Amino acid sequence: MTKSAKRRAKSVQAAKASKPLQLTHSEEVKLQKEKDEALKQTLQYLQDRVKRHPELYKNEIDKHWVIFKGKMEQFKEHPGKHDNQFNYYILFFSHVSHKYKAEIVGYLPNELINMLQQYYSILNPETRMVMVTGLKIFRGKDLVSPQVILPVLFKLFKCKDKELRKFLHQGLISDLKRLNQEAKSHGINKKLQNFIFEMLKDPNETASKRALAVMIELYKRKIWNDDKTVNVIAEGGCLHDNPKIIAAAVKFFLVLEYDWEGDSDDGEHTSDEEMDQKMIQGKYKGTKKMTKKRTAQVEKVIKQHKRKEKRKNKVQSSTDFLPIDLIFDPQSFTEKLFGRLRKSTERYEVKLLQMKLISRMIGRHQLLLLQFYPHLLRYLQSHEKDKIGEIFAMIIESCHELVPPEEIKPLLDKIISNFITEYCNNLHITIGLNTIREILLRMPLALDESQIEYLVAFRSFRNSSVVAAARSLINFFRDVCPNLLPKKYRGRFTKQDDDNRKESLMYGKQKLNFGIDGIELLEEAEGVTGLGINRVLTDEDLKKIKLLKLKKALKGVVDKKEETKGEEDGAEEADSESEEVSGEIVSEEGEDEISGGDDSEEMEEEMEEGSEEEGEEEKSDSSSEVDEEYSSLESVEVNSDMLENSSEDENPHGFVYSHNLDTFRRSKRERIEASMKEREAGKAEHKDSFKRRDKKKGGETNKQKVKNKPFAMLKPKKLDSIHDRFTTTKSKLKSLKVQLGKYKKTQKSKIESRKKRFRQA
Repeated sequence: MTKSAKRRAKSVQAAKASKPLQLTHSEEVKLQKEKDEALKQTLQYLQDRVKRHPELYKNEIDKHWVIFKGKMEQFKEHPGKHDNQFNYYILFFSHVSHKYKAEIVGYLPNELINMLQQYYSILNPETRMVMVTGLKIFRGKDLVSPQVILPVLFKLFKCKDKELRKFLHQGLISDLKRLNQEAKSHGINKKLQNFIFEMLKDPNETASKRALAVMIELYKRKIWNDDKTVNVIAEGGCLHDNPKIIAAAVKFFLVLEYDWEGDSDDGEHTSDEEMDQKMIQGKYKGTKKMTKKRTAQVEKVIKQHKRKEKRKNKVQSSTDFLPIDLIFDPQSFTEKLFGRLRKSTERYEVKLLQMKLISRMIGRHQLLLLQFYPHLLRYLQSHEKDKIGEIFAMIIESCHELVPPEEIKPLLDKIISNFITEYCNNLHITIGLNTIREILLRMPLALDESQIEYLVAFRSFRNSSVVAAARSLINFFRDVCPNLLPKKYRGRFTKQDDDNRKESLMYGKQKLNFGIDGIELLEEAEGVTGLGINRVLTDEDLKKIKLLKLKKALKGVVDKKEETKGEEDGAEEADSESEEVSGEIVSEEGEDEISGGDDSEEMEEEMEEGSEEEGEEEKSDSSSEVDEEYSSLESVEVNSDMLENSSEDENPHGFVYSHNLDTFRRSKRERIEASMKEREAGKAEHKDSFKRRDKKKGGETNKQKVKNKPFAMLKPKKLDSIHDRFTTTKSKLKSLKVQLGKYKKTQKSKIESRKKRFRQA
């Protein structure tokens, strides 16, 4: 090699040594991932060591802390950039902060809060989640006050990140639960409630919805179950502009019992259910073959087991004191809600929820909102008969003693004319009669006597459900005001007193009780005087009073029947005496004038004796039945357990639902038709689920696909179809026989050759 060549080679090597290596993009990404993974492993190892011996690793932490501060400054310049090392450092220092409070706690949480407040909308989702997790770790170690962190977390509900919103929802509830576990922290709660009230006014829909959901869940968990929470939900949710928020807030007030399951994770629930299912299947399966019947039994037992476990885990709040009772000013709130309803252009379902809440507020607090009843009159139309039960329930709940009967009469006239006529459906007649009975329970004089006579005449209708509803209306008037009924429907044993007179039921007249109704019966049963003064009555005492009232009522019926029996006996004796006197007079005047002989007289006497004996037997049977009932009631001991089942079924709040008004029983034929329709609908859905037609670019149907295909693809098929048109039936039969294997092509050629030879010969 010459000297010049050696020099050239040395210069090339020097140039290669001075020039840096140029990597491709994929190689750079791979190298960066390796660096990130190495840093992650070192930080995890260091975190484990620091928890055991923090003083030994202080120098290393200081080095990493300097690096982290440099990365923090870089991040502030480009907040939207994603950096894995920066995320690893945040988690590492948030875990190690309790060992080095002075150096980390004073800097890192404040920086994270400031960055989240300023750049929450442009941050990378992963970086934002890491920052929130770091703040949650600081809050879990009680290194930062909740008044600083919780408003920032509520503000992050505005982010368009579903996973983050779910994480924040769970974190906020768990933090507030821990805060109020030992004692209520009223200062923090009030500030957060005010902040949530401001968030409900935020134009961002997702943030306001999540804030409302947090408050409702906190009330259900009995963390924020005070009047402040209820009024924030009422003012901020029910009077909101967004229909979804209105619906959620109104449903909160309409629900009576809040069932909340345990706080354990979903994984634990599923594992427990799987274990229970395996246990039950092992118990039933054994070594037998699992037939259809046995599998059905297993599924039935599994459902029962799940239902029992679910009932055990449920936490039911008491229904004695409802959220609807905690509203500060019910009258003004109801008027505002009704004003929003009249101007609303939302869907029918949202309007229906608002009307339900207004009617319940009117009935619960006995408010006067006279404009609400003409508004309900518009919904009693024929095209709304599918949901007419809900409208009827609203009308019933909005009626109370202080409402003038003149305001309700147009509604009653509309119900009678549209739903209680012979031309209407039997279902609507039944619901209409039940509705009128419930309205009259609250306002007994809302109907005229002519209307009552018209409604009571349905007692002889052709449908049994309608007849039962009409009889319940008759029984109501017999108890409350029998003077309003026609005379033939009043009954033999109805008793009129000061309580059920028409004058005592006039509008505005109130009945004042100066003591406990029926306490004298309890005093007689126990032989003690002054029970209401000397002691406080318990639930068992009130149940005893109720049972003693039932006894007294039955005794009154028996006494009334005995009186009527005595009157009938006296009337029969008087009739018999008059008959004897008239017989004597006739015999004295002239025995020859009487037609018939001795035989006819004997026959008449026998018939009279037989009829008298039958009447006496019927009377004795009926009286013996009543005596047996009364004696059986007398023999029963007064025990509070006897009325427990009935008290559970009653509605303690007096709320009315549409399914309670529907007492209509379908006939066997109607039930069969309904089941057949349901079965056909299920079959149609089942068939539709298997009709899978792939929508390709060519078209949805086969004809459209053929139109869009090129002609070269369709040419062979079209030529075959053209040839088929011109072929004779004989050739088609031969080809079919060949296809079916009747004879082979070689045999066919032999036959044709034989035919030719025969013709030539």
